[in-house]
Amino acid sequence: MELAVAPLYHARWTEKIEQEFVGAILKTRSDLKSEAFDYTIQCMRNAVDDCLITDYEWAMASVNLPDPDDNHVLAAAIAGRCDVIVTNNLKDFPANALPKGIEALSPDDFLLNLHDLAPNRTATAVMSIQERLADRTIDGILKTYEAQGLTRTVEVLRKNEFLW
Repeated sequence: MELAVAPLYHARWTEKIEQEFVGAILKTRSDLKSEAFDYTIQCMRNAVDDCLITDYEWAMASVNLPDPDDNHVLAAAIAGRCDVIVTNNLKDFPANALPKGIEALSPDDFLLNLHDLAPNRTATAVMSIQERLADRTIDGILKTYEAQGLTRTVEVLRKNEFLW
């Protein structure tokens, strides 16, 4: 989100994607309640202009992914004129099932691409996160990113002198 606010890209999503995002977190965090995310989602919506994709159902008829439960994501990308679907679930978004002009990237690849385009702005976004989380160091934030599978992005960020 910090990179969307930077703005290094225009984040777009649907209410259904928000629900899936919350559901995925709740699977691993039984100590949280879904209501706790209402504020977070509102902040995300407020931070990014024109983030919510609505009226995407018309595109559902042209979508046929390996997992039909993911069809709404591609339909939203089509309706929202998105170039990239960022997902850890690449197997369900094969290139041959995506229309021309839309690709699926892992979060690590997506962030590496953004860093290649604007290394100092990417580093500034990481520093901005660290400033808000005063109890966390840059190294601590990067370790969290590594644990989330952003290993190549962290490797590149660690070499960015702007952070240190």
